[in-house]
Amino acid sequence: MHWLRCLSCGHWESIKTMITDQRAAHVVNATDAQGRTALMQAVCARRPDVVQALLTLDKLRINATDHEGNTALLLAAYVGDDGLVDVLCSADINAADHQGDTALIVAANNAHLHIVTRLLQLPAIDINIANKCGLTALHCAALADHSYIVDALLNSDCIDVNAVDENEHSALMLAAASGNLESAELLRNDPRCNVNLRDGENKTAAMFAQDYAALPDSLPPRPSQFNCGPPCLHASSRTMSHLLHLRCCSTRAKPEDSIPLVVFKSTAPH
Repeated sequence: MHWLRCLSCGHWESIKTMITDQRAAHVVNATDAQGRTALMQAVCARRPDVVQALLTLDKLRINATDHEGNTALLLAAYVGDDGLVDVLCSADINAADHQGDTALIVAANNAHLHIVTRLLQLPAIDINIANKCGLTALHCAALADHSYIVDALLNSDCIDVNAVDENEHSALMLAAASGNLESAELLRNDPRCNVNLRDGENKTAAMFAQDYAALPDSLPPRPSQFNCGPPCLHASSRTMSHLLHLRCCSTRAKPEDSIPLVVFKSTAPH
């Protein structure tokens, strides 16, 4: 098919001509081997002009998904192009891929502040949606130590600061367990944050912090983000969550009154 051939070769001017001539109306939702439509491919190629042209077609399915469950909006969040996100704001902004990741989770995890800010401005956004590992956008930002994303999310009145993932870890616990001081400080200082929250093994954020301080310096550095990038490139978010859980719970805890991190002073209940 000429349409798909032009897409696969990146002949975007030909695609725009076909749209203008109304030759694309009956094939606009055709997909390639990955299940991606012309709209998705235009997003991945960072072609807002083609995206806008495609959106003029009545039969376009803006919320169509590829084989990984990605919509065009989700792919725009991965790409990190806030202009594309603006163009696609009429789509389902809470749509999730097969991992349960939404555009907000993807943007937060990949440090795309402008996209996070834009999505938070939309009335329909659900800021507390969790993926299949129970991780919200706040969890992801805290774990990756994107403190400016954490700050942006905490500015929302609707944020659940104490939401827990499948291992019963809050965002504060994940930040503490990873040694992410800036994110931990922001979370701890939020009046809605329960700093004494305990996970399924009765551990608080302060305990995770002291466990992190006890880890040997020879451990490999933590990733700057996790569960990120196009779905064909990233590992499962479950893997990082479980590694974090095992790493922090396997270290011998110090006495609770010798917590080494300033951000967790006076966390014990009186």
